[in-house]
Amino acid sequence: MIFLWIRQTLTVYHAKINQNLFYLQIMKASLEQVPVCTNSSFLVREFNVPYFEAPLHFHPVFELTLITESKGKRFIRDHMGDFDINDLVFMAPNVPHFYRCIDSYYENNAHLRARAIIIQFKEDFLGKDFFSIPEMTLINKLFCDSVRGIVYHNKTRKEIITRMKKIRYANGVEKLNQLLSILEILANSEDSQLLSKHNLIGYNPKDNERMSKIYEFVMSNFTKNICLQDVADIANMSEAAFCRYFKKKTRKTFTSFLNEVRIAHASKLLIEDDLNVSQICYKSGFENLSNFNRQFKSFTKVTPLTYKQQFRELPTSSTEYLVL
Repeated sequence: MIFLWIRQTLTVYHAKINQNLFYLQIMKASLEQVPVCTNSSFLVREFNVPYFEAPLHFHPVFELTLITESKGKRFIRDHMGDFDINDLVFMAPNVPHFYRCIDSYYENNAHLRARAIIIQFKEDFLGKDFFSIPEMTLINKLFCDSVRGIVYHNKTRKEIITRMKKIRYANGVEKLNQLLSILEILANSEDSQLLSKHNLIGYNPKDNERMSKIYEFVMSNFTKNICLQDVADIANMSEAAFCRYFKKKTRKTFTSFLNEVRIAHASKLLIEDDLNVSQICYKSGFENLSNFNRQFKSFTKVTPLTYKQQFRELPTSSTEYLVL
């Protein structure tokens, strides 16, 4: 029971700190032009590159992404989470997203590769009304849910990995059947998790450009002292106007957001490094230990030291549920 409680508590915490975090290295999402395939109604693409370099982008197709090598952060709308080998995500058309590898991939390391298999298709690739027939009710619901981005785990992920590796070499009706089988498995899965907290209301490139600059600044400087005026200047606003704008866009204050970023970083250090709590406090951007302990407990319901101890006591099989 104690392990179940810890898992639930930390899972809720990670979901909370992931909301509304965008680590952007570009200034706005761009429309990606999907290549036209003359011998197939949908695309199966493989990537084998030194690192994933696509900026924040969106495209007019559904996309199923399987990471076969690499690790880092994935950003899907207002979600930020870790990805690793066998990460599997399905998303709807026009959803801003990008994947960023960990820093070592950008240091000309010849031994590191970023690999992925991606399936892309238009909603009407089998005809305008195909997915509206009664037999496609669950798949149609899958399409609606995918506006928020969906990640898959456990049995579903294993089944889809096998089929995505096979579909690369399939042709004709066999290839189409493989895709429909994949969609059926996804639609019936009990191993899925919605990533974004909100349905997509609309996409405003100008707002996204401004928020991109803000998030990029925060993610590059959160371990230092950040003044509200500095961030307001980046947004070209007064402090008061910026505070109103940021809360309207993210449903939280800037201070709360900054604390979430710092605590997210601290939680990762508590899990992965052998630093003590005081060292992690200052490496995460907090200026005093008491405030760090107070803020950390307000998000996780446990102290940093307890968090570190509880995570290390968890069975290995639980890790997948904790590190999103």
